[in-house]
Amino acid sequence: MFSKKSTSPFKTVTFRLTIRYVFLITVVSLVVFLLLYHSLALELRQRVDRDLLQKSLEIEGICLKYDGEVMKREVRRETGSHGSETLFILVFSPRHELVAASDLSTWEEIDVNRIPIDQVSMSEPMFETIDFPGHRYKIRTISRKIPDGRTLYLGFSLEDDANLIQKYKKIASICFLLMIVGGSLLGWFVANQAMSGVKRVAGSAIRIGKGELDHRVALKAEGEEIDNLAQAFNEMSDRIQTLVTKLKEATDDVAHELKSPITRIRGTVETTLLGRQGLEEYQEAAGIVIEECDNLVDMINTMLEITIAESGNAELSMQKVDMTDMVATAHELFLPIAEDKKIAFHLKTRAQPLRTMGDRGKLQRAIANILDNAMKYTPPGGEVILSIDSRYGDIVIAVVDSGIGIEEKDFSRIFDRFFRKDPSRSTSGSGLGLSLSLAIVRAHGGKIEVKSRPGKGSTFTITLPQTSPSDTPPASITKL
Repeated sequence: MFSKKSTSPFKTVTFRLTIRYVFLITVVSLVVFLLLYHSLALELRQRVDRDLLQKSLEIEGICLKYDGEVMKREVRRETGSHGSETLFILVFSPRHELVAASDLSTWEEIDVNRIPIDQVSMSEPMFETIDFPGHRYKIRTISRKIPDGRTLYLGFSLEDDANLIQKYKKIASICFLLMIVGGSLLGWFVANQAMSGVKRVAGSAIRIGKGELDHRVALKAEGEEIDNLAQAFNEMSDRIQTLVTKLKEATDDVAHELKSPITRIRGTVETTLLGRQGLEEYQEAAGIVIEECDNLVDMINTMLEITIAESGNAELSMQKVDMTDMVATAHELFLPIAEDKKIAFHLKTRAQPLRTMGDRGKLQRAIANILDNAMKYTPPGGEVILSIDSRYGDIVIAVVDSGIGIEEKDFSRIFDRFFRKDPSRSTSGSGLGLSLSLAIVRAHGGKIEVKSRPGKGSTFTITLPQTSPSDTPPASITKL
């Protein structure tokens, strides 16, 4: 019996899916924010470099146009738009002497002797980012030669850029936390939705375990995987219900049918004990008991075989079977029985073999049971015809007799276990032969049909799928 166990939410698949979803959101968000950070930092640095290069070109124009005090005055004025606390300008002579400079009141820590003027080439300007003594923020510098041999050295404070980066980090952190929280809630919701179908299947399993065998999982178009799971579960439930029903019917039938042979056994033993108790009487009673026990064992085995076949769990040793040869063999086996009962037994067959995929032994038994039934209920002087033919790609085996026939109202019952119509009660048999034949034929993908008229005889037709000569049979399979 199933029971619903209380589990911690941290152990559920929903929680694990949520954790994976949050982890994925975290990784993707970090990658995106880092890429944006590096992209922003690169763009800011390129913008500063462009501004420094543009400013150095302006200073170059001043140096080439003016000289002396005029040049110095113009250089000092060039920091006006940016502010002397943000930008400084130094101009060195070809002999590396400082000849002009902007307002350096906020740049007193500059040591002109340590500026690497000799490393600047004529071809390309040299950019650097340096930590400047006494300044909180880094400095971006440019060094370049101008055509007259002088060297320009400009520095720009990265305070604005640093503040912008700091704001970006703060905004990105807030957005990151919001995305984690929102992603967690969204992940939990999505995981719950995704697992709702599985939860319904689990709930159905619990209900079926408690005895509600007719309960099924409703299909709600929640996705192909969930629908397939629900459909497979419903098919499994159908088979379980069929198996349980068949087992119950078999148990009820066996319990009912066991009464007669057990009563006969008890009566025989009781009569022997109360009557003459010679060796001959004991031997006769023992023989009757053994015969009845054999009948009981055969009945129980047949019942189990029918139940297994009807539940779809019959183990079939599949191979390519020549049904033409099997029918001819059955005719040979039953011909002496027909002669003893003075019944004309005819065979109508074809020259070429007709093959099907199946279990040879079980198919033989199915045909034998129908022939045995025809022989039992056909009176002396009657006729039984066994034939085999091919029709629309199927193998058709027919058993026609001129026996007592069956009323139309009994057509649906003749394949029930232990069913024997009243006129046949005096005939020996357990009433399981036709039930077993139908179960075997259905397990092979075939069918049995019956036509009959009371007093005129009956026709039982077995239809099996025909196998083409090119089909290669497997060694053995289990019919599910």
